[in-house]
Amino acid sequence: MSEISNILDIDRRRFSDIFKEVTGLSPVKYLVEYRLKEAKRLLKFSNYTISEIADMTGYNDCFYFSKTFKKNVGVCPRKYREINDNVIKGIIIKK
Repeated sequence: MSEISNILDIDRRRFSDIFKEVTGLSPVKYLVEYRLKEAKRLLKFSNYTISEIADMTGYNDCFYFSKTFKKNVGVCPRKYREINDNVIKGIIIKK
């Protein structure tokens, strides 16, 4: 965030306020939601391990990724994948 505010030549706090005004989220919350959206996509449609997905979405610590995922999504990544695998299998079986 400091880099962006420096490039735009505005105070970091001012950048954060403008960002929140435009997006409805703080820059940090926006980044977390963006990363988790990508993680959910990867959990649904790939065979990457949870550790690989954590790394691919910018989380160096798999435990922290899992904790953040559960806090924001409501279930841990493994359970999210399991639920979505069952949903996809159910759709395929119904056809």
